[in-house]
Amino acid sequence: MPVDLKQLEKHEAVSRHQWPQALILQAEDCLADLSLSMQDRRSLADGEKPVAIARQLETLAAEHDGIFMKVCGFSWKGTRIFELTDGKIADRLDVDLYFSDVPLRISRLLSSAPPDRYPGRLEIYKWRAIDPASEFRVFMQDRRVVGASQYHDNGQFTEIYSNLAEIHVALSRFGVWLQDNCHVDDVAADVVIEGAVNNWNVRLIELNPLHHGTGRCLFPLPRFDGMLRFRGEAGKVLGVPLNV
Repeated sequence: MPVDLKQLEKHEAVSRHQWPQALILQAEDCLADLSLSMQDRRSLADGEKPVAIARQLETLAAEHDGIFMKVCGFSWKGTRIFELTDGKIADRLDVDLYFSDVPLRISRLLSSAPPDRYPGRLEIYKWRAIDPASEFRVFMQDRRVVGASQYHDNGQFTEIYSNLAEIHVALSRFGVWLQDNCHVDDVAADVVIEGAVNNWNVRLIELNPLHHGTGRCLFPLPRFDGMLRFRGEAGKVLGVPLNV
């Protein structure tokens, strides 16, 4: 089944190499941004290891506590590529297993998207464990932030409702910043809140195109309502209006 080029265009628009500088400065550092040759595309689509790229991955993984990848803005879902033991790769076969389990949407993308329009880029990031209670998704529609939600929608986190006032302020400020700086009008921004009480910082993880298939977390269809949604003490979905 060929890739949906209209959907691909939306993902391409939010991939990191299209970001303005303001977004890049607010986001995780990219360790490497590689252009894919036609041979690389064929290897990845077929679940085979591109030798030159694999060597770069091994080098980067040895320097960091694991890494993960995105292809044309699509996350390569799964665990970190390498588990390290005493700073060294514990099992070099992991890289072969990782490439043999290529996500279907990436395989379709690389095998059917026109290479002249979508040459393909592979972005490599340092793996970072994120506390589920600190991860949120912020929704912007027609350049107006229309809601935010805890990312892990089935979770019940005391860290959220016990620090709600500070989280609300941090996400409201981020929403205003996103409206002013994002280069696309319709987006779902995945973020992590870092820091300590009274000194929260919102870090951008990635951008996703906002369309009918985008995960809405705690927002039911059909529309957003401008709230910050979370699960309260009894597991009930609650919300407070964002100041944006």
